[in-house]
Amino acid sequence: AAAVAFGLVCRLVSLASVALEASNTAAVEFTTPFAVAPDGVLACLATPGADMAAFASTAFVKLHAGGDQFNVSGTTEVDWATFSGASSVGAVEAVVVPDILGNDFYYADSFTNYRYDDLDAVHGDGLVVRRNSSGAGNCLIVSGNFAANTRYELSFSFRNPATAGQLRVWLAPLTYQVHTSGQLLAFVRGDKNGLMCTPKQGLQINLTRTGVWPTDTSPAVTSCTQGILSTRFNGECVVCSVPVQQQQCPCTQYGRVKLPAGPQACGPLVNPLRDGTTVDVPQLLSDLCELFSRQKQALLLQQNNGTEIAAEEFVSDAVVSNTYVDDFAELAAAVCDPFLVLKYSEEYWRNYVHDARRKNVPSRGYGIFPNCEACELGYFKDDNGENYALTDYRFMSLNAFRRVGLLLQQLYTLHTPSARYCSELFDANAKKPFGV
Repeated sequence: AAAVAFGLVCRLVSLASVALEASNTAAVEFTTPFAVAPDGVLACLATPGADMAAFASTAFVKLHAGGDQFNVSGTTEVDWATFSGASSVGAVEAVVVPDILGNDFYYADSFTNYRYDDLDAVHGDGLVVRRNSSGAGNCLIVSGNFAANTRYELSFSFRNPATAGQLRVWLAPLTYQVHTSGQLLAFVRGDKNGLMCTPKQGLQINLTRTGVWPTDTSPAVTSCTQGILSTRFNGECVVCSVPVQQQQCPCTQYGRVKLPAGPQACGPLVNPLRDGTTVDVPQLLSDLCELFSRQKQALLLQQNNGTEIAAEEFVSDAVVSNTYVDDFAELAAAVCDPFLVLKYSEEYWRNYVHDARRKNVPSRGYGIFPNCEACELGYFKDDNGENYALTDYRFMSLNAFRRVGLLLQQLYTLHTPSARYCSELFDANAKKPFGV
């Protein structure tokens, strides 16, 4: 759901062979994020024993761009010479997951026992492999001038494994950054688990045959009782989820993310606060600024006035500190993903959190200050004489609002640089940065 909200879809649409140890060519269609143009994509064979190192060149890899479920003729082959990969990454290279994701800070603490075991838990143990002495790699990284909210079709060659199993393809869009050392860093966009590409209906993916067998047994589709007919891939019925207009799915007219690939044309609402009336990103950011600013003021007013308020209007410091950044990311899912949340949370804690001893920190006036004389090494004595650590939820909640504000500021910069920032939630130059 998180991937679709960000505009991501991936499907395995064809295979040349399901014979063990045979040469094979696979094709996947995928979409890039709704509001982000990635610098590259990482595509991996999530099948034990798969190896594409010998085929990792533009001679064996084809990329087509454009079109959608209904505009088949709008798809054209990419010219590698003009597509131009990143300066320190070739257009196509054979890799393994640790080569590329080793510097993505998310995976540094997402595992339980060993790095990437969270990916193994979701996708099985065929995805994350370590490069062996022969240099085998089960992944391709494709770099270049990808566009946002665009359909692509990637075909690549490889050799089938020698043991039975299922041919599965995993894919993740990437954003690159250059470290001060000059090293190129890659970060997964959208769902940090990436996407296991769904096989097209009727496509055979079981590697249990040793002869020449048809890999696609789906019958031709020429009409649809539900949905709209797409002539791509021998015919498919595409669900709109919005009123049909002239055999098209006008997703954006109803405020929804357009998914230009797959059997569902329209994704979730771009702006959940507008109930399907707009896909305008600046409007989304403005609405989010207003919503969270109003919540912050409600928090401060109920503290300062000490007045009784309706239960549905009550704002809790503990709830704000524990959930509001995640709530913001969910409401802004069309433009905000875990990469942005992690990146700017780290920037916030590094650059903008004031020392707890400074006078402009809210807890000095609203939190534990009146009882500081009873505090020893960060603990209080409870009625039984036991040490008890207090959590300063007021300090944490106002930091949560500021983190939301910093995220909004960065999203304004990315999508509407001429607009005002949400200074009600974050102002790096404010004399009272917490607003109190």
